[in-house]
Amino acid sequence: KVYNSTCLNDGKLYLGTDGGLEILNLSDYSLVNNELTGLLENVRIRCVKNDNEGRIWLCTHGSTGLVCYDPKDGSVKIYNEENGLDANRVRACMPLKDGSIAAATGNGLYIISNGKVSAHYGDENGIATTEILTAGEDDKGTLYLGSDGDGIYVIENGKVSHIGVESGLTSEVLLRIKWDEKHRMLWIITSNSIEYMKDGVIYAVTKFPYSNNYDIFIDEHDDAWILASNGIYITTVKDLTGNDKIDCDFYNLRSGLPYIATGNSRDYLGDDGMLYIAGTTGICAVNINEDDPESKEVGLVIPSVD
Repeated sequence: KVYNSTCLNDGKLYLGTDGGLEILNLSDYSLVNNELTGLLENVRIRCVKNDNEGRIWLCTHGSTGLVCYDPKDGSVKIYNEENGLDANRVRACMPLKDGSIAAATGNGLYIISNGKVSAHYGDENGIATTEILTAGEDDKGTLYLGSDGDGIYVIENGKVSHIGVESGLTSEVLLRIKWDEKHRMLWIITSNSIEYMKDGVIYAVTKFPYSNNYDIFIDEHDDAWILASNGIYITTVKDLTGNDKIDCDFYNLRSGLPYIATGNSRDYLGDDGMLYIAGTTGICAVNINEDDPESKEVGLVIPSVD
């Protein structure tokens, strides 16, 4: 089956699929069935995220909308059209600095705070394309909404502005917008390139060797792990921002990668560097903070000498 999202919570791996939710005990790899898995049976789940209080948020397609699950007491709350979240496709969510939750949907962006839908940004705010594929927040609390065909909408102090190709975007279809605290910039992945925004200016990484990319993760060595439709590319942040000669390590199915990442999947990266990748037919994991395996000694066997 197709896996869309991974999320680790208290030793259990929550896996969003096109046909429901799977919960995996990492201690013995057993599957957990509970009221939550029963509620979401045969429901398409696009994103699973932890919040700062240990709760789990699940973005679904259909009447279940956005689901909030508290594993401590097993309580479930659903946000849908009955209580203010009027969208039948919730694609992604993320906890914000103020403790609220932002939900990117097919009908714009919704903000949930104190158990209620507190704000909505859609066509009434000047958002022409309300199909939001991704959202990011910078260090100042400014929100960046990546749309499916109309670039980036910026929400600052409740006001909406627009960023398009005239500002440096190579495509107005946005797959990922992520804040990089260490380098103080936003990584932007469009439908045809990797870009980044620093000090309000957008730069395109035109020398990167592949165009159909999904996500980017930065490890503690300042290497960038880029999930793509053909495998995983690993290069340095310095090479990406330098945009000159970009040297990459590349892993695909022929070199031992078990699964190719699902398009626009949402993957969990732990504080220990363990990355759980949602793949087209399964899940694979790698610790991106471990030393380069090429630097380790390799054992060889010589069967004969002539």
